[in-house]
Amino acid sequence: MEKIYVITGATSGIGKALVKYFSKDNKVFAGFRNRKYENELKEIGAIPFYIDMENENSIADAAGFIMSQTNKVDTLINVAGCVVAGAIEMLPVKDIKNSLI
Repeated sequence: MEKIYVITGATSGIGKALVKYFSKDNKVFAGFRNRKYENELKEIGAIPFYIDMENENSIADAAGFIMSQTNKVDTLINVAGCVVAGAIEMLPVKDIKNSLI
C-alpha cells in the first residue's frame, strides 16, 4: 500500500537518500530551498515543493501545497536544518533561539 511521505531538507545528505529510498514505492513530497534542485527531485520521482524553514509564510505555503495534493500524510521527516556557527558562549542568545525554530 502506497504511503505519503513529506521530507524537508531533501536536496542533500540524509534527506536526499530518504527521498530516493521512499520514492520507489510511495508518494514523496520533497522540500527544497534552492530552486536548482527542483528538476532533480522530479527525476527521482518525488513531488518537489519550496520551503524555507526560517520563513513562516513559506511554511504555510508549503503546507497548503501539500494539502492541495493529498488528504493525508503518513510520515513527516524533518531533515532541514540551519547552522549557527561559532563558539556557543560567544553567540547571541537570539541567534541560537532563531536556529531552533
